[in-house]
Amino acid sequence: GVVFDGGGNTVDYMRVEADDFAGLIGAVHNATLKGIVVGENSSVTSSWGSACYGGIAGGYDYSAASYESDAEGASFKAGGYAVRVEDCVNRAAIWAGYAQSFGGVIGGLPSAGDQNIYAMARCANYGRVTGEPEEWGGGLVGTAHGGTVAYCYNRGEVDDSLPGVANNTFLAIGCYNAA
Repeated sequence: GVVFDGGGNTVDYMRVEADDFAGLIGAVHNATLKGIVVGENSSVTSSWGSACYGGIAGGYDYSAASYESDAEGASFKAGGYAVRVEDCVNRAAIWAGYAQSFGGVIGGLPSAGDQNIYAMARCANYGRVTGEPEEWGGGLVGTAHGGTVAYCYNRGEVDDSLPGVANNTFLAIGCYNAA
């Protein structure tokens, strides 16, 4: 897969207003995002009824996934949907109207493949995260779809109804919310 390495450099004064898959990077597929920092003078804003939003990346776009049939029905082809987020920091404000998934770092991760692989590791959010519905938002990741989030933290303000770390995660290891 593709590796996007920001080298710890900061992108600031970014303003993203979009209908679908918004962030510094929009939709991601078969990629590792690492060392990316989005500054505090940045914002990501969605329209009402849109897809995924996050400071670093919007999220995984299931409509581009490839399927194969097996004895139990359709399943994803391995490799085409793997997304990892490592050592990323978001300070941008995230506002998602009524969105599919929204989070400080990434809106949505793909369904978990290997449970021993962390989908997100060593990431932080300092930006304010607001949006609806609350079951699809989180301080770090909106919807982890059963993936593992490890050694991450949220220090940004989140709506009262949102979790500080992630929604729908398989396992959160060493994570905390200090908003």
